[in-house]
Amino acid sequence: MRKFYKNNKKTVILFIMFIFIFPILILCPSPIGIIPRDIGSIIVGYGGTILGGFLTLYGVWWTIEDNRSSRKEELELQYCPILSAEIVEKTAPVYQLCSEIIILFQHPYFNDTDLWYPEYLIKICNVGRGEIRRTQLDLNECRIVGTFPHELEKEIDLSGAYLLLDGVFNFIPINGACYLYIGMPILKKEYSLRMREEEYTYIRLEVSLTITIEGVFSSKEQEYLLHFFVDMKFKKYLKECQFDSVTFMKN
Repeated sequence: MRKFYKNNKKTVILFIMFIFIFPILILCPSPIGIIPRDIGSIIVGYGGTILGGFLTLYGVWWTIEDNRSSRKEELELQYCPILSAEIVEKTAPVYQLCSEIIILFQHPYFNDTDLWYPEYLIKICNVGRGEIRRTQLDLNECRIVGTFPHELEKEIDLSGAYLLLDGVFNFIPINGACYLYIGMPILKKEYSLRMREEEYTYIRLEVSLTITIEGVFSSKEQEYLLHFFVDMKFKKYLKECQFDSVTFMKN
């Protein structure tokens, strides 16, 4: 009821004013005497009958609409898609959707045309009771959190990094899944060979992605945060590169 009053405040106030003003205008004695008092009483009674019928019909309509709205909210909660994530090996059979996500650094130390793909995939599963009809991925943050030699951390600024999406999933059925291939540029040779021959270069990246989904039965958007670290180890070339500390949570 409070919600109804909030949405129709002006209409309710005007309606109450009309209820009080209409009988006063009809029944109030007038020096002109256009409407006799007995006829005015009949008009007011007739108007009251019409008004009562209107209020009854409006009450029935409002009850139906309120029940429909409540039912819709219940269905949205009951058939809401829910995401979960896990790391799987590349050798695992892929029977579902696949999406390639490339994070380009736009930094002179990295070659954006020479990409690395990890040995593991991120599997996004829909464990809810509703299908997903729309998905959006956004890059929140990509930054260096550790290097060896240490001076590299001060030299590398990845604030200009952005996502290059290819075939991002827009529909995940119930109990369906999508496998994410995440590609990243490799450090250029001239920067990976700054150390002596027997030593190596190490870079640790922190990456944060937002996955926004919308269900078939719900217009409300849900946001999930995918957060992980990437460890890169170079010795003349990329020697090791792997995911670390992958977390997935609902915002």
